[in-house]
Amino acid sequence: MKHLSAFRQARDAAIHADSSDLEHHLIEFVREVKRNPLCQRILSALPAYDASAWWKHQTDQTSHSGRLAALIFPESPDDKLVVLWDLVSSMGSDSSDLLDFRGFGQLMGAYKASEAAAKSISLVIRPFAEAMTGRLREEAAMASPNLRELAGVPLAAIPSENETRIFLSHRTADKPLVQPYFDLLSELGHKPWLDAHDMPAGTMLHRGITEGIDTSCAIVFFVTKNFEDERWLAREVDQAVHRKIEVGDKFAIITLVFDGGEVPRPLRDYVWANVKNEVDAIRAIVRALPLELGPPRWRERIYKKKDR
Repeated sequence: MKHLSAFRQARDAAIHADSSDLEHHLIEFVREVKRNPLCQRILSALPAYDASAWWKHQTDQTSHSGRLAALIFPESPDDKLVVLWDLVSSMGSDSSDLLDFRGFGQLMGAYKASEAAAKSISLVIRPFAEAMTGRLREEAAMASPNLRELAGVPLAAIPSENETRIFLSHRTADKPLVQPYFDLLSELGHKPWLDAHDMPAGTMLHRGITEGIDTSCAIVFFVTKNFEDERWLAREVDQAVHRKIEVGDKFAIITLVFDGGEVPRPLRDYVWANVKNEVDAIRAIVRALPLELGPPRWRERIYKKKDR
């Protein structure tokens, strides 16, 4: 079980990394693959293939500008996996003599670090991760239920770590009302965000709130008669609407209306519910979340939408 969990964590961190932390997560991913007995069993069973000769042939095709028009992978899935592993292990090496993701990006015409990271993930890292997961799926029939669960989850269904919080927006006077929901959501396996718990002393309020919303998959507004004319709450509403426009169905705006509350006009186009008790409120939250209950997974309607 620990080998499966370690592979999953390293894989997910690498495919969801951005340019600022891709190098770190790639190094950790490569180290995990090298020491993970399940991965090594798959890689050691591959037939011999000269990945260096393949790469030389690719780079010999560069244009006068020094760019590769495209990567032409071997037709054999086994040979392609050998090549992908060679590239990933090179990018995930701490040696300056080997090709890193920035160098690969430049060869593909991506000169900005962010573009190079995206190109490396799209063309090399994600295909390698998918191929390894596919090989695990092939062994699932004789493996444990944990391996079958890991292999059966599409990568598109796995959110990154900075997409799974649930931001609880409220007025200070309503904190005693909100705290039980923080506790209940935590018990259900979610990661709610509440200022008292998630903003260390000294954190700038505006920055803390912005980071909280940007790392969340949903924001829950607790609307009571106290919920009006507070500057920070107005800003949270604006940021939530902007976040919704930015990421679409991967972010939910949920408004819970308690006695005496009135839904702010900008929130009326999104999910809202009049609630009388905690059961009603939790049900409304869980139904509206883009995540399933249990291990962090996007609902099927979210990750399959791209395919339609």
